[in-house]
Amino acid sequence: MGYDTRVKELCEAVEHAQIAVYHSQEQNDTGQYQHAQQLIAYVYQLLHELKEEHVSETDSLKMKHAREMIRHLQETQASLQ
Repeated sequence: MGYDTRVKELCEAVEHAQIAVYHSQEQNDTGQYQHAQQLIAYVYQLLHELKEEHVSETDSLKMKHAREMIRHLQETQASLQ
């Protein structure tokens, strides 16, 4: 899988995690909460895999934004426990 594809996958995973966190808050549903946790873990895995890659400035900014967003989502999830 190409690097550009992996960065795109990362951005999409962050979006999906954001939606899952929103739904777990909105519905107070354990299943949604667990799904959001899995997506957050997946994003962290992708970030870990991509950190060794040589990146363009644009992709570097996307990855930085993804790290910040996923950190906020994880904090939100922690507050729901």
